[in-house]
Amino acid sequence: MPGRKYFSTFITGFDTVVEKAVKNSLADVHTETLLDGLIIYSTTNSISKIQQLRFFNNSYFFLESLRLKDNQDIESLIKHAIKHVNLKERLSTYLPWREKSFKIIASVENQFVSIDRNLLERVENIIQREFKSKVDRSGAPRAYSRGTT
Repeated sequence: MPGRKYFSTFITGFDTVVEKAVKNSLADVHTETLLDGLIIYSTTNSISKIQQLRFFNNSYFFLESLRLKDNQDIESLIKHAIKHVNLKERLSTYLPWREKSFKIIASVENQFVSIDRNLLERVENIIQREFKSKVDRSGAPRAYSRGTT
């Protein structure tokens, strides 16, 4: 199914209920992964429609899942992504209308993890420069994200 890929978080223990609610709330949705507290899905619905879903805590554009190799830390994975992933091209397909603010997150096995401040600022500067956006360090409902499992 064509559409954008998202991941959204919700209260743990409600995975079955949330999956049904997503299917009832969005006309064209395909669930790719369902975990306790997190769902990854594709839809052609607008971000504003997704933001109206009260059962989600946060929703993010899902760009790519990168897997950590043995003994690899999150910082080395992000450095690899900076060199080998064309951020401008990848983000422009999701954000042609120039989002005003953004937030970068990283997760490992469905748990958010911290990123070295200097490395995070490096990635943020790339996005700020290319998209004339500013960083939102609050709990912004929309974010550019790079998930890891």
